[in-house]
Amino acid sequence: MVQRETVEKALFSSAVGKPLLGVVLSWWADYHLRFSGLSRADKAAHLFWLAGPFLLLIERTPADIWLTVIGVWFLVRSFVNSDFSWAQLTWVRATFIFLGCSVISGMLSVNPSHSLTEALIWFRFPLFAIATVCWLGRDEKLVYAMYGALGIGMLLMCGILSAELMIEGQKQGRLAWPYGDLVPGSYLAKACMPAFLVVVALISAVPLRLASLFGITVIGNLIISLATGERINLLLRLCAAGLATFVWRPRFSRSLFIVGFAVGSVALVLMIYPHLMDRFVSSFVDSLPGSSQSMFTGFILSSLQMWKTAPIFGVGVDMYRQNCVGIETLVAGALCDNHPHNFYLQFLVETGVVGLVSGTFMFGTILWPLIAVALRSPDNAIARTSWIVALAFFWPVTTTADFFGQWNNLFMWSGLALAMTSVNFGGSATPYLKAS
Repeated sequence: MVQRETVEKALFSSAVGKPLLGVVLSWWADYHLRFSGLSRADKAAHLFWLAGPFLLLIERTPADIWLTVIGVWFLVRSFVNSDFSWAQLTWVRATFIFLGCSVISGMLSVNPSHSLTEALIWFRFPLFAIATVCWLGRDEKLVYAMYGALGIGMLLMCGILSAELMIEGQKQGRLAWPYGDLVPGSYLAKACMPAFLVVVALISAVPLRLASLFGITVIGNLIISLATGERINLLLRLCAAGLATFVWRPRFSRSLFIVGFAVGSVALVLMIYPHLMDRFVSSFVDSLPGSSQSMFTGFILSSLQMWKTAPIFGVGVDMYRQNCVGIETLVAGALCDNHPHNFYLQFLVETGVVGLVSGTFMFGTILWPLIAVALRSPDNAIARTSWIVALAFFWPVTTTADFFGQWNNLFMWSGLALAMTSVNFGGSATPYLKAS
């Protein structure tokens, strides 16, 4: 049987020389040893955590229950053990500061009961990340297991969407299985982002035969993302994958080939299917800010007009949709929707300048430790790619889903929390576990 030390080399270095079966058997032995040292409660918690990628494939309610239960479980565990050391961490404090700003904004809004409730229940998402980083994701091998579960979930989603294409086809250029909502591309682009980027990074370093298998997986994933009709999520995956090919032991000729082949495959599909070309190229270009037909320019205009009414603390969490009524008649070209379609614009409108500053600071305290640990971990593919996950989610010049919305947060925080665990084992420095 392959020793545990060999497993790490087999999957996270360029020396992949052992049979896949040996790797699987070694992993199984490793995880058995890890679980045997846990208490019954911790065993149950970790198994429940590892079920997450599959619960996310069902619907919003099971996924939300999974995420919320883990957060509450962590809080109860902290009270029982009288251990709140995690509250001293810089990124946790930054999250509390942003929550405080959001609560104040909600209290000052025209509908304080609704806005305050939305702000408070949003905290279950970062609480899940705290539980993952400071509790469930402390063991390197169990984190690898979660990456494996997420990879399986990613392949299952691709299979489900392929079946939808063959059985029902697209609905107005979009796919909806298994949810009934037009969001499966978000599962692939956000929840699965950490595992996807590791696969991309491995292509540069593993032997050619295995690299070809990984390459086929990546290309297939991107084509399925294209089929979902979700433009920003496809762009998110393409850009993140492009970065990932060069951050861990890159072979530049192979990396350039993979990037070129991926872009070429997507371009070929667009040329074959004119309706996709129109949605992903013509309509996308027309929707960019600055275009006369851009709806996002309209959201910017309505947001700035609304921000002027409450510049310090904003109009309140989830109050954009209510306060936007009538703005279209006041400002030429302004448009209204459920949210402004940009995190930073939403912070400015709904939580004011204080929310924009504290929200940006919160993002920075999450991103910087990931960059720091990546610089100190040249031999770990997970650590080298995790910062790309945060950068992709927090990139300011892009359109986004509702920052306080359920679907977006389920996908984004589940992927982000897993990426954040890299600081627990990637290199000698552990910024997330070091009190400020």
